[in-house]
Amino acid sequence: MTSSSKTSFWRDENSLALLELSSGAAIKSLGRVVQCFSKLTEFVSLRLKQDSLTVHSLSTGKSIGMECTFLSSFFQSFQTFPVGYPVSSKLQEIEVLTVSTKNLSAVFRMLSNIHWLQLHLKLHPSNLLIVTVSQSKLRKCYTIPLEQNVVSRVVYSIATCSCRLSARPKMFQDLLHNFESKLEELKMIADKKRLYFYSSDRTRLVTRKSIRFHTLVAVDATEFDEYWIHSLDEDSIQLGFPFAVFRHALELAEQLNASFYVHFDQAGTPMILAIRTRGECLLDIDFILSTRKLSQEEQSHMNTSSLTEKEHFISNLSPSKDSNNHYVPLRDESTHLFSSNSYSVGVDSFHFSRNLSMGGSFMRGQQSENNWIQTEVNSNSEEDEKEEYVEGTPPR
Repeated sequence: MTSSSKTSFWRDENSLALLELSSGAAIKSLGRVVQCFSKLTEFVSLRLKQDSLTVHSLSTGKSIGMECTFLSSFFQSFQTFPVGYPVSSKLQEIEVLTVSTKNLSAVFRMLSNIHWLQLHLKLHPSNLLIVTVSQSKLRKCYTIPLEQNVVSRVVYSIATCSCRLSARPKMFQDLLHNFESKLEELKMIADKKRLYFYSSDRTRLVTRKSIRFHTLVAVDATEFDEYWIHSLDEDSIQLGFPFAVFRHALELAEQLNASFYVHFDQAGTPMILAIRTRGECLLDIDFILSTRKLSQEEQSHMNTSSLTEKEHFISNLSPSKDSNNHYVPLRDESTHLFSSNSYSVGVDSFHFSRNLSMGGSFMRGQQSENNWIQTEVNSNSEEDEKEEYVEGTPPR
């Protein structure tokens, strides 16, 4: 590590690409995407094309997928080269490289101090070379080895989702603050007038008592910038999905000051959290979550038919056992080759049709006084080592 001005590397026959960033906003956007992905996955693949760089990942259990596309216009300089060909040649095939998110995120630990950044992708030796120059002109070089495996890419399409919500990330954040941050799963009911988030979580207190918290948050449809729910067979859609991904995606959207969209369909089909940035740093970021159908017992706890009568809802809330979260695995490129009804590839299918036979559509209006959070503590005491069931938000 030496002190010098920014320096470009000469390409050689093993170079795949030279990408440069000098905009502070673009560097921060790239760093925040990498930091977010590193919280959710161990490896990411870099899919290099002639006009874009796509970062994507898929969890081992195929329950969480992530994808972010950086167009060539995002970079100050975007040069790609085919291996073993003259400098004048252009990259024709898609090159896929895999790196550890732990190694990649280490580059962006001092994100606000990076003034200039260059990514140099090479095949032989197999590494990703990243050079940064700080505000004080200190130059750092990071050599990140490439992994042998290739992370599969999720096959999905927003166009397959019949329901869509959009709102400011801050509004969703305010809702999620009512739930324990370490919650594994969040359950959701969506009908034509309201959206409900529900959780049932056990917390052990210092008294050694195990307490189950039932938390239910209701939001009126008019609170959203856009609210479109379409259900063919039922009055509402009920499903469960991983909570951590939703929370981290919202944090990223708020950091990027981006628009946040939630696309979903029936339980068992993917939920897509779409982040779309504006301004000079245009990004398309998608989080694809597998969902599951709720059991009859869980659905009975989430009965919203009489939520206007709060006491009736409380009397019908009973303890439930932990449910096994059996999510329907996401489809990746390998399964797409053998399935005739797989989701079509593409994050470009973003325009949404409202010409559906049934549904409810709302645009943002005045805040409703009908929004509420169910919070009540059961005063019945239990013996040590027995469970006490409580409605409300657990202590953080």
